[in-house]
Amino acid sequence: MHPFSSSRTAAAQFLPFDIIQEIFAHHSTALWIYSSSDIMPNIAPAFPWSLGHVCASWRTVFLSMHAEFWSSLIMFPNAPLNTVEGKRSLDIVTTFMERTKGLPISLSLQLRHIPRPVIDIFVKHCKQWQHVELIFEQKQLSLLCSIKDQLPLLRSLRLGFSHPTAPLLAGPPEEPIILFENAPLLTHLRLHHPWRWRFHWPSVSTLELHRHIEADTLLEILSQLENLETLLIMQGDRLDTITNLTMPITMTRLKILRAFGSMTLALLTAPSLEVLHIGTCRDQNFSPVCSAFFGRSACRLLELSIGHCYATESLSAILPFVPTIETLYVGCTVKAHENSLQDIFHALACPPGEPLQVPQLHTIRFSMLSLITEEDVTALRSMIMLRRLGPHPQLRQILILPCQEEFFEVQSRVLTMLENLIREYEIQGVQIKIKPISYGDFETPFYDGNRHYFDILYLFG
Repeated sequence: MHPFSSSRTAAAQFLPFDIIQEIFAHHSTALWIYSSSDIMPNIAPAFPWSLGHVCASWRTVFLSMHAEFWSSLIMFPNAPLNTVEGKRSLDIVTTFMERTKGLPISLSLQLRHIPRPVIDIFVKHCKQWQHVELIFEQKQLSLLCSIKDQLPLLRSLRLGFSHPTAPLLAGPPEEPIILFENAPLLTHLRLHHPWRWRFHWPSVSTLELHRHIEADTLLEILSQLENLETLLIMQGDRLDTITNLTMPITMTRLKILRAFGSMTLALLTAPSLEVLHIGTCRDQNFSPVCSAFFGRSACRLLELSIGHCYATESLSAILPFVPTIETLYVGCTVKAHENSLQDIFHALACPPGEPLQVPQLHTIRFSMLSLITEEDVTALRSMIMLRRLGPHPQLRQILILPCQEEFFEVQSRVLTMLENLIREYEIQGVQIKIKPISYGDFETPFYDGNRHYFDILYLFG
């Protein structure tokens, strides 16, 4: 060993434990396990095994930091156990579970092609499960039978099948799956086949329902969610098949609703709703549905998002019912509607002498697939000017998210107009940002410039 290396190692041994912990915390990560043939090396952070190899004191600290290193594991389809890679994965899983020392753990497991002995290890430690994602084949359900009534710490759960279009999944089974029914702390659910599972629905506070399910089954689930606060529902506007709805379901605690289409509003009354995201407003009944929903809910909405706004009339129809919103997101994602962006600016403007719509609005976000034109910039300037009139102007931030493939074709004159507009209103306290995004981001309806409200790309699949 080089003398300088030896002296550095000796010095490291005498660092205070709290200093070592602070240093190690900067390397905190989940443990990722994947096949060498997978693409995971491009996105998975390397697990810092070397932190435990410097010296005995560092190893002690490393093994003691449960929250930072020994609480979260992500595993993808893996090699068979009769291979070197498969045996190594089994050893890593065994080591990880030993290091958890019975404390709560988070697991994200794609069980398909994960060897049975590895699955058995996870099942053996099910009493430690706290946050779990399971994607598996239907035939693997039998491997999980022993977890029933053995989930005292489970708080959040995501469930899905590897082959959702398989014939066996064409309709509800005769017997529901009750593996998770008696998890006393389970409050957060993300389900890709809701009719396959039975839960204690009154305990659920956050629910995500992905994929289409039968309308009456959906209604049955919603009617049991008496403590729900957040609902994401990927049910399209195909709800006219509901046959037993005598009156909308009242959800007194619902604060956040994210829905594929407006017809979901026809099912609900939500007096505490604060955030509403609608994926698309193509439905011809958009205006009367919104009118009825807000009329009976009488909620004080603070944030409104319309992911795919196909017509300015839809925005104009809903604004009178949401006078208290502070944040608005609108997606202009149809190239055929060449005037959609300027039309939306006109809808948000307020001619002198007329009452200001949504007077508390301080943040607006737009996404668009078409080119930004001179007319768009002129309409934007007019909208800002009219909304800034009065003794207490609220508008403070505008974020425009053009498609980057189109943005690079914007004329230089238009860019100059935008730059001048940004400088002019920055002095007055209005921040205008232009952030081009890729075409793929338009597959998600509520992109806000920093993250996806929905982290899946098959929203409309």
